[in-house]
Amino acid sequence: MDGMHSPEGARDTNPSWSGLTEIFEAALGDVGQNPQPAAAAAAEEAVLIHATDSQSTQEDVNLSAANAQAKQQEEEQQQQQQPIPLDEEGLADRVDDLVSWLTRLEPQRFQPVLGAPEELPRRGRVICLDVETTGLTASDSVLDIGAVELIDGVRTGALFQCYLMPLYPISSGAAAVHGLSLDFLKKIHALPPPVAMASFINWIGNSPCVSHNAHFDSRMLNHELTEVGYHHEANAPRTSVYCSMTAFKKRYPDSLGFSLDDVARHFGFSELYKRTSHGALLDAEMCAAVYQRLIEGLSSN
Repeated sequence: MDGMHSPEGARDTNPSWSGLTEIFEAALGDVGQNPQPAAAAAAEEAVLIHATDSQSTQEDVNLSAANAQAKQQEEEQQQQQQPIPLDEEGLADRVDDLVSWLTRLEPQRFQPVLGAPEELPRRGRVICLDVETTGLTASDSVLDIGAVELIDGVRTGALFQCYLMPLYPISSGAAAVHGLSLDFLKKIHALPPPVAMASFINWIGNSPCVSHNAHFDSRMLNHELTEVGYHHEANAPRTSVYCSMTAFKKRYPDSLGFSLDDVARHFGFSELYKRTSHGALLDAEMCAAVYQRLIEGLSSN
């Protein structure tokens, strides 16, 4: 019993045993001439209190550890969801490497082909493409590239899409069409133009292409290649970009319109896309559908 009568300071430093002296003294005062049973009961109560306090302390420790682990997992998940900051020095080195790689790829100059439907390629690999740009002038740059792969007129499911950091400001007119902004492109870490162009050139290879405005898309892609450091020789091989809009005009000259939306309505599949703004990949998919309808007409004839 003597060991349990600790001074006041000891009680403060060991809260698990706090108040035991008062419990024993109260119990002894109640039993009068026969203190032993009361003392035993007091001792049992003291042990239970200590055990409960120890259990509560351990539960608190376990709860704190569980909370800390949950918080750490939440922070790790948030870090995984956030875009990884790019190391500018390392990125510059990689861009230089990709510019060299782009030169080794020897990309062919895009050459628009403004012909009739009969001139559209029908066999082998064909790429339907579209681009969104900062504006409509020759000095504007590409913001978004989308492309769809077909083989023998059938979509394979292979797609290409990438956003580019613009070399020039985005005009208000262009932004109203595609809805892209510099803040959005920065937020998603749009690719540097040399990286994007090298990837795109590597993906299309030597396959012929189809676009719904081949003259514009070819001009913008050629300009982008020049801007990232590649200069075509005058007699260099060309990548043919067949124009689905021109082909449609030649087949349906009396149509009420020749835009991609107009042609989609003509063929009856505009409701499948329900677009509210332009996007390179969505437009490339619509172009692929137009291309398929045009070459199906050839087959039926």
